[in-house]
Amino acid sequence: MPTNFKNVAVIGIGLGGANVIKALDSSLPETHRMIAICEDEYAYFPVASIRAATVPGWERKATEDARKFLADGSRHRVLPGTKVLKINDKSVEIDPTHPDFDAEIYFDVLVYSTGSIYPFPFRPISGQSTLKEIRDSLRGFQDGIKNASSILIVGGGPTGAEFAGEIAAQHQGKKITLAHSGNYPLDGGYWKKKAGKNLASQLRNFKVTLEPHARVDTKGLANGPITIQTFDLGNGGTATADFLITAHGLKPRSQLMAAFRPDAVDAAGFVKVKPTMQVLTKDGSLDHIFAVGDVNDADISKQAVGADSQGNLAAANIVTYLSSKNSMKLYKSAGPLGVFALGPAAGVGQIYFGLVVGNMLSARIKSKELFTHEFLETFEH
Repeated sequence: MPTNFKNVAVIGIGLGGANVIKALDSSLPETHRMIAICEDEYAYFPVASIRAATVPGWERKATEDARKFLADGSRHRVLPGTKVLKINDKSVEIDPTHPDFDAEIYFDVLVYSTGSIYPFPFRPISGQSTLKEIRDSLRGFQDGIKNASSILIVGGGPTGAEFAGEIAAQHQGKKITLAHSGNYPLDGGYWKKKAGKNLASQLRNFKVTLEPHARVDTKGLANGPITIQTFDLGNGGTATADFLITAHGLKPRSQLMAAFRPDAVDAAGFVKVKPTMQVLTKDGSLDHIFAVGDVNDADISKQAVGADSQGNLAAANIVTYLSSKNSMKLYKSAGPLGVFALGPAAGVGQIYFGLVVGNMLSARIKSKELFTHEFLETFEH
């Protein structure tokens, strides 16, 4: 392997990072190579994680070996099972080391795409680094749902509502309670009332019990099977469950950036970025570092469509940056855009111009396949 390449290092191969890598694979100058560093040995597709945790066989559609991300013989490299210990101004420190790479990797450009912290199965289990481990955990979650007599889902945002619909579609007649803090699911300012009301109506048709204005103490319990117990919903009601799913509390995985440059992270922990996806600082000293996806402050709704767009835009701007040109593209959030699948044949979408769509179009856009074809095609060369 030639050692005279200049490096573009990418930390994380989630949605945003994956799009950066795919775009740069063919557009990066021959003088440079990408080094994709991923803590796990697999790629995890959050868009399909709910169905992967519910429907047997889908665990293989939402996960894949990270080593397949790049074609054999590519000058670019993937370092799976590798943890970044520290970010420096022009290097990252990793563990373990790899052939042709020391403990410190120098870069011209860094892409910070570490994603977010969220309970399993929405994100992988910390410490489960192999493909077999994560697929076994998803299969175990599937079995737990199948065997549960009563399921309590806490959180009425997109993930909670989708999980309720997914379970109801796969296990008709299963007792499911969705406890949420608003008047209806998606009630929180990002989404139109019509979308939330439509979602609520479909969930009721699935025989899901909706508990609005709820504040539930989940007692620190992890998602999955629990000893059967009764929860105070904080709205005058209770719910008895032997399976718990907490579906709220997303936090950015920005610890490395915060340790490197505290001024680059906002009060909520999100990495501050310019419209170019370059990390925002007063003096422009981090213009060689880009941040994409859940970890940045560019999109409040944290939907996959935003991470996809950011990744492609950042890739184009990296090429521009390396060529010393100034005509960078600017990211503009399209506002809250999302399609919320309720199993493979139902759902609600809020698409461009705030248009709310129902089952037929939602199923065509997302619900049937959850974009898994696109995810798996990434690993075909």
